Amino acid sequence: MKFEELHFSKAPEIGTLPGPCSLSLLSKQQSMEGSAVSYPRNIPVVMEEGKGATIKDVDGNIFIDFFGGAGVMAVGHNNPSVMAAVQEQQQKMTHTLDFPTEIRLQLIEEIQSVMPPGMKKVRIQFGGPTGSDAVEMSLKLAKYYTGRHPFIAFQGGYHGMTAAACTLNSGKFWKEHYLPMIPEVHFAPYAYCYRCPCSPQSIPVLWNVLHTMNTCWKIPTPGCALLLPPLSNRSRVKGVQLFLQIHIYPVLHRSVLLMMFC
Repeated sequence: MKFEELHFSKAPEIGTLPGPCSLSLLSKQQSMEGSAVSYPRNIPVVMEEGKGATIKDVDGNIFIDFFGGAGVMAVGHNNPSVMAAVQEQQQKMTHTLDFPTEIRLQLIEEIQSVMPPGMKKVRIQFGGPTGSDAVEMSLKLAKYYTGRHPFIAFQGGYHGMTAAACTLNSGKFWKEHYLPMIPEVHFAPYAYCYRCPCSPQSIPVLWNVLHTMNTCWKIPTPGCALLLPPLSNRSRVKGVQLFLQIHIYPVLHRSVLLMMFC
């Protein structure tokens, strides 16, 4: 199949928004589902079919999908290779909890094969169906392993909407209606030299972060782990790598703190 055949060829093709069919189904959803539904409030369309990087709604409008299912549709909607693999597996077995299967172990081997040098032999733990589940599991694992409970997170970070993960989100928007959250979570400014909240120069920024984090660690119970988002809301990968090499690794090593990428 050619690349252009993976998508709706007419995308984008947009008429009235929201269309009459979408309005009818949105009204029905509002009468049947709880108010926690959020996306349709800002994007009032009802999706009918996805193909590659494009989506068609029930009124025939065709969009280019820049959202990708919050990142999970990296190879597009209804990718033929993915669909074939899913159908083949579904015909054999749908759910096995954490019992081993040949395809499960093949996936672990594939993940290990792309890990950085020095991490090829790490053991894999599947954290659940969502990112929030993975964060929750990681927090519990860190507590169990260290026997400690304080966490350090960064300003601008987002980690999920389950209880503990939400506590580690930056800002009151995510959690002001659910207080109190889990205790002993401390926040430090994130190194982002392009639009820095502390200083326009990179080295003063990094030193400011280090000083703040050292202050955070002077707490009654020794710290458990530091959560570092490789891509913060206000950061880029290159800055994170410099930040890690210069300051974070040595301080974590001295403080016997775990580092969690999430």
